[in-house]
Amino acid sequence: MVAAAAHSGSMAKYALRDGNPAFSIIQMMDGTAERPFVYRQLLPTIAKIAQKTISESESFFYSAIKKVKLDASQNYTRATDANVEGYQYGYKIVYLASFLGLFLSLIMLRALLLSQGYGQVESVLAPTAFIIAFPYLQSIGGFFYDSIELAFFIGAIMLAYKGRIASLIVLTIFASFNKESFLFFIPTFYPFIRAKFTFKQTILIFISLLSVSTLIHFYLHELFKGNVGSEMYFHLWINLKEYLSPMTYLRNETTYGLPGPSGFFITTLTIMLIVAVRAKLEVSLVWKQHFLIAFLINMPLFLAFCVTGELRNLSMLYVGAVIFMAGALRASLKNSTCIR
Repeated sequence: MVAAAAHSGSMAKYALRDGNPAFSIIQMMDGTAERPFVYRQLLPTIAKIAQKTISESESFFYSAIKKVKLDASQNYTRATDANVEGYQYGYKIVYLASFLGLFLSLIMLRALLLSQGYGQVESVLAPTAFIIAFPYLQSIGGFFYDSIELAFFIGAIMLAYKGRIASLIVLTIFASFNKESFLFFIPTFYPFIRAKFTFKQTILIFISLLSVSTLIHFYLHELFKGNVGSEMYFHLWINLKEYLSPMTYLRNETTYGLPGPSGFFITTLTIMLIVAVRAKLEVSLVWKQHFLIAFLINMPLFLAFCVTGELRNLSMLYVGAVIFMAGALRASLKNSTCIR
C-alpha cells in the first residue's frame, strides 16, 4: 500500500511525462527524446521489446497483460499517452516497473536496516516514511526512472557491503543504462568495499566498476549524438542567485492532490536538520563516510547542473538519508524508554 500510494502520488504529478516533446515516454521509446534524457534507456528499451512481444495477439504475454485491465488514463488526467496505438503495452510495462522500483526499495531498505542492527520498528517506519515522501522529493520535476534509480542504489550498496563484486558489476551494467548518475554514485561504495578488501583489491574493484559504467555511457552518447539538446545544462549562476533569495524557501506545489512544500521549503530543511542532529550518535562511522562522500560528489553537481530545488537530483543521498532516519527513530525510542 505504501508503494502504491507513492507511485500514485508521482503519477498524479507527472505521469510518464506524457505529451512532452523533449522527454515523454513515447519519445524515449522512439529514441528521439532530447539529450541528456534520452540516455536513460533501460526502461524504454524494455518497453520497446515488450511492445513488440505483447502486440502479438496469440502470445501468452498478450493474454496476460489483457487480463490485468490496466489503463492509467482512467485514473490520471496526465496519462494522455497511455493508449496511443503502438505504445500502449510499453506504457503499461513502464508504469508497472516504476511501481515495482518503489516496492522493491521498501523491501531492500528494511533488509538493509536490519542487517545494520536496527530494530523492526525503525526498519519498517524509516523506509515507509521515506517512500511516502518520495513524490515530495520529485519537486519541480519527476521521471519514471527515478524509482528504478533508487532501487539500483540500494541494491548496489547491499552488494558492496557484502563484498559480492561480480554481482555488483552486473548490476552496474543495468543501473548505468537506467541513468548516468550511477557512474558518480560508485565512489560512495568505498567505505563498504574497503572494509572487505585490501587497498589494492579495492582500487582494482573501483577501476572495474567505473570502466564498465563509463563504457556504457560512451555507447549511449555515441548512439544518440545526433539528438537535439545538450550533454548537460549549466545552472550554477542562476542557482547561486536563487538560493540567496528567501522566497526560494517558501515555494509550494501540489502533491497527493494538496498544496505542499516544494524543493528546499523551510519546513523541509528543518526536518532534515532535526533528523541529522537526533541520529548523529546512532549512525555508524562507515555510513557517515558513505554519506559524506555522496554529499561531496552530489552537491557540486546539484548546484552546477540542476534546476533550483529539484530534490530528485540529490538521489545519491537517499540511502544514507534513510539510515539517518532510522537512527533518529532509534534515538527517539531510547528516549521514550528512558521516560517510561
